[in-house]
Amino acid sequence: MLLDLGSNYFGVLFIISKSTYSSSSNPVRFNIKKANWAKFISYLISSLDTMPFPLTSIPGNHELDLLAEDFTNRIVEAASNSIPKSTISLYSKP
Repeated sequence: MLLDLGSNYFGVLFIISKSTYSSSSNPVRFNIKKANWAKFISYLISSLDTMPFPLTSIPGNHELDLLAEDFTNRIVEAASNSIPKSTISLYSKP
């Protein structure tokens, strides 16, 4: 139950489940300054050539979600194959 804020605004209450949050001591990020963009574009274009786009009917929400997830995975895969990773340490600048 939320407390009365004494105004016309309503408070928002939400719970973050620990199972959906993953923390890592050293997160890995892409070092885009050293990226091979030609390789990234080439890999992504060849990957998108095999992507199944629904052409016969208008897709529903579930199909669109699956398509968006597949598209995101292909972008991440292209980045993993063409962009080196850098590890963030405690002393790295934000």
